[in-house]
Amino acid sequence: MIIFYVLLAGAILLLTLAAVWSVRYVAIGSNCKRLRIILVLFNAVSTVAMGWCWGNMNEAARIILHTLSVLVMIELLFIVLVALSVSARCIRRLISSPLISPLDMERRRLLKGAVLYPTAAIAAGLYGGLVEKDDTVINSFDVPLQNQAHKALNGYRIVQLSDVHCGPFLTTERLEQLLEKAAGLGGDLLVMTGDIFDDNETNKEAIEIVDRYCDRFKDGIIYIFGNHEYFRDLSLIENGLSRSKIKVLRNQAICISGKAETAEALYIAGVDYPRRRDLFSQQVKEYTREAHKSIPEGAASILLAHHPDFIDSGAENGAAAVLCGHTHGGQIGLFGIPLVPHTFKYMRGMYAVEGKDRKKTLGYVHCGNGSWFPFRLGCPPEIAVFTLQN
Repeated sequence: MIIFYVLLAGAILLLTLAAVWSVRYVAIGSNCKRLRIILVLFNAVSTVAMGWCWGNMNEAARIILHTLSVLVMIELLFIVLVALSVSARCIRRLISSPLISPLDMERRRLLKGAVLYPTAAIAAGLYGGLVEKDDTVINSFDVPLQNQAHKALNGYRIVQLSDVHCGPFLTTERLEQLLEKAAGLGGDLLVMTGDIFDDNETNKEAIEIVDRYCDRFKDGIIYIFGNHEYFRDLSLIENGLSRSKIKVLRNQAICISGKAETAEALYIAGVDYPRRRDLFSQQVKEYTREAHKSIPEGAASILLAHHPDFIDSGAENGAAAVLCGHTHGGQIGLFGIPLVPHTFKYMRGMYAVEGKDRKKTLGYVHCGNGSWFPFRLGCPPEIAVFTLQN
């Protein structure tokens, strides 16, 4: 947690410096000085308050953290809007006539429209923090099966939920609403690709709620672990799952449809989350091979993995599709493209990867249903539905 607090403080410090710079373009004189002082004080208080909230998560802390998150995002959006405007005007000035249009003139033009920047930032911040983060969308995709023996699987539907992070920002009541919505889509199977149970206070209840929905899907519910389950009381989660009808896959595969050990069967493989950073790539390959070793040659298979790095290893092992999560799609995007730094090879949405015998494997990175930072803009939570086609 110490590392988290250091990173939080560093991020807020950078935000403060950027905000102090941005204010000069929307205020002058004493107003500018006053705004800078307010921003510095607000960010200092926010750093302490956020640290306290994460360490003492209760209802009051949840409300405080949610409020501060929205305000910080408004501040960040304001900085981005000012930076984009300044950059665009500087480029235009340099291209047109750098001697006739000095920077002071550009600053005056910015000041004339100053009200637009905070207004736009506030509108986007409130929408992302209060509306879009809970506005679940349905995204549907076809998964082609190339083997003629798979004709019996044509039309089979798999529903995916991921990164629910049931806890402070997604209550058990909302989890039940989400499951009800997923159950109403007519899927044959529900898969949950990790980071589902993320709060020791509610994990037992959350598992019981998911368990009640197993019978709403013809082939039940399959679950795999994400990294956040390992941050919690894992024994409590494992005990709750062992008492439920939820099928848990950890580097193994099960036949979910058709006759087992034949080419007509559909297998669902699932991998555990690799926890050794120094051996991460090695464990990804080992876990994928272990999960596929019981799948007969020619059978259709879908791999469930929390981390999107498994897309490549799933393709190498002949999976028709690899369904992942973990990235939350970046939580901030534009026209379906994540705007945050791309720290993952596969960040959001559908990818086609050449795999075994030069066949294409579809890899899907789910946008997630919850978050540990309660804000989404241009990246709504989703329920993904995959229909097998032959």
